[in-house]
Amino acid sequence: MIADADKKKLERILEVAAQIDDCIRRNEITEERVLEDRDVQWMLSMPLADIGEQTYALSREFKDARPEGEWSYVSGMRHRLVHNYEGISFAYIAEAIFQDMQGYVDRIRDILEAESG
Repeated sequence: MIADADKKKLERILEVAAQIDDCIRRNEITEERVLEDRDVQWMLSMPLADIGEQTYALSREFKDARPEGEWSYVSGMRHRLVHNYEGISFAYIAEAIFQDMQGYVDRIRDILEAESG
């Protein structure tokens, strides 16, 4: 059973991920634009930080029960975006968005579906 607070955080992650996907489609954003276009970098950084914040705030019990999750990876991205540790690598951000995000979103959907069924 997922605690209500964790469920709300997971739902928020899905909501923000859908907003990122919509933004990418509407603005025809490519990996190359993420690397080169400062406006695109700003446009995507805050939603990614939000996903990272929601992930970071998931309860220890939730994360411990699902060690296969990429909780530290996603939280770490949030820390880099918010605190600008050693600068931000937009190649890393592009990879997260275009290669890793869908798998993360799918795992969260699976968790929510398993808990609701």
